[in-house]
Amino acid sequence: MAHVLVIHEQDEYREWARRVLKRAGLEVIEARDALAGMQRAIEDEPDLVVVAGALSGINGLDVVSRLANEPRTARLPVLVSSQRPAEIPELASRRGVAQELVSPSHRPTDLVRSVRDVLFEAGATWVAAREGTFGVRPGTMG
Repeated sequence: MAHVLVIHEQDEYREWARRVLKRAGLEVIEARDALAGMQRAIEDEPDLVVVAGALSGINGLDVVSRLANEPRTARLPVLVSSQRPAEIPELASRRGVAQELVSPSHRPTDLVRSVRDVLFEAGATWVAAREGTFGVRPGTMG
């Protein structure tokens, strides 16, 4: 089962994302700020990070850069949740790993589709089973 780290300051968003992603068959790890999220990314080795673009202190784009510069997380795909589409070119220039910008629309299908696409691009396999679960290629998860 794929593991997704959600980094967001708003409890309501994290709770919503956890429910949505768990229903889609994913394990969810949570962090309420950038520093805790970056630490969780190193310690828990998730398959994907979903980070809010707007965080206090260190924003989501800085998280993207710091994860890219840390050897243990350099290849970790990141999905940035932001309402600012102008961030897309900046994101693309900061990382060479699969990533997207998703609007925090609170539509479960948008989040699941974006997570599925990024995991697929990063090497995970979307298993279109009746349960709607995610599968991962053998040897890609610890």
